[in-house]
Amino acid sequence: MTDDERVARTEAWLLQSCREAGAWISGDGRVGLDTACMLLGWSVQTMQNRISMGDAPPRYQIGGRGGRVTFNLRDLSEWVERQRVY
Repeated sequence: MTDDERVARTEAWLLQSCREAGAWISGDGRVGLDTACMLLGWSVQTMQNRISMGDAPPRYQIGGRGGRVTFNLRDLSEWVERQRVY
């Protein structure tokens, strides 16, 4: 399986998990902080710590500092797959 295929498969799993949980998904495939944490199995505090350390998935911060943080499912999928250890 290629890396692109793995990312696409992971993205499909994340999307399915969001739908099953009834999570908000934007029209362009973004989810909120709580949902991203749920998908990764992290607490919000863990995510905030990882963000401050520069070791978190890419995110959007709508409204600048202190604004709404969202994560694109494709970005989350790519980030997850980069964590794979062979």
